[in-house]
Amino acid sequence: MLLKKPVLGKYTYFNKKSSWLIAAIATFCILVYVEPKPLFFLLSKINFYIAWLLNTLIAYMVVRGSIWGTRLLDNHHPWQRSYRKRWPRHLLLAIAIPLVFCMLGVAVYFLVYQKSIFETNYFKRYLFLDTIAIFLLNAALFFLYQKQASKRKKPERVLLQKPDLEFPLPVAKIAYLYAENKYCFAVDFKGDRHHLDFSLTKALQALPLKQFYMPRRSHIVNRKAIAEVIEKNKIVTAKLLPKLNLNITASRNERRAFNTWWENKAPLNS
Repeated sequence: MLLKKPVLGKYTYFNKKSSWLIAAIATFCILVYVEPKPLFFLLSKINFYIAWLLNTLIAYMVVRGSIWGTRLLDNHHPWQRSYRKRWPRHLLLAIAIPLVFCMLGVAVYFLVYQKSIFETNYFKRYLFLDTIAIFLLNAALFFLYQKQASKRKKPERVLLQKPDLEFPLPVAKIAYLYAENKYCFAVDFKGDRHHLDFSLTKALQALPLKQFYMPRRSHIVNRKAIAEVIEKNKIVTAKLLPKLNLNITASRNERRAFNTWWENKAPLNS
């Protein structure tokens, strides 16, 4: 029976060439830092280059292993879904397991020289630095993921031609739009709702983005319909005008962007 190939996240982080470069630089820095002998002396010894080459190979496998574990979790447990669920899995797949393979690789490296890893100073002098290096690598992967995620949250809709949609009432009279049971509606400032013949995603593309925002997938709100925005216990809620009698809570992914949009009091040019 064939094993099903794991589905990885689309973002690839570092390619193979970059991974080799990271592995070589990290290995060089660790070797030079730990060895008490001067750098020029080390560079004059062939054994240093052999150690550098073999340890770079081990480090490359660790880098690719961390990236593989990170991409696997990106697909099944993305950061924005739940940090609480992601962290323990990430510590296991992208940090602990690559570190174990790192130690196994080093053990094989010492066996080449007919030594046991327990007879060397690896655990005393190198293991801590290897652990720090893996944590730094994962911190870089997390930063790249957040940077990529922020790009996905801000599609360049301004550069696209706005679709020509026919709303059931003038855009200026729309207080908010919402989706319910696969149907979409526009609500005016009196609280009366009007049926839409298109999705909220298409509606948002046709609306002025400085005036309207989608704090969650089911709602688009007009800035003029918001009485106040309340932030409490990391929960951001838009309280609409009394006639509308509705509070809209921003999703986890949109909290920061929604606050930024709301705090932007520039004139509405869209």
